[in-house]
Amino acid sequence: MQSMGRDSYRSSLHLLVRLSLIFLTLHSAMKYKLSCQITVSAYCEVEAENEAEAIEKAKDMQPAMHFLGSGTSAEENWLVEDIDGEPYGISASALANVKSEPDGCLAQSVRKHDL
Repeated sequence: MQSMGRDSYRSSLHLLVRLSLIFLTLHSAMKYKLSCQITVSAYCEVEAENEAEAIEKAKDMQPAMHFLGSGTSAEENWLVEDIDGEPYGISASALANVKSEPDGCLAQSVRKHDL
């Protein structure tokens, strides 16, 4: 008799967990990390005898974000100051189920395959 009570309790608990997961699935959103590519304009400055030599020298320079106090220079780096392109090649990966809390915070919920 005690075994039947335990089995009934386990069945009830299993049903409660499944209903909770269904509720969380229906009332939560997924959080995603998105990546993309964006074109930017950059410039550098080199001293050279001609344009072809200038291009060859510039090929070896590394790009760098330029902002006040960054310590970057146009003589050593390709400087990126502004992003002027549109996102393309967008891809997404799911991070977790999240639900909004009343105070605006996000709380992570249990995903089905976590049980």
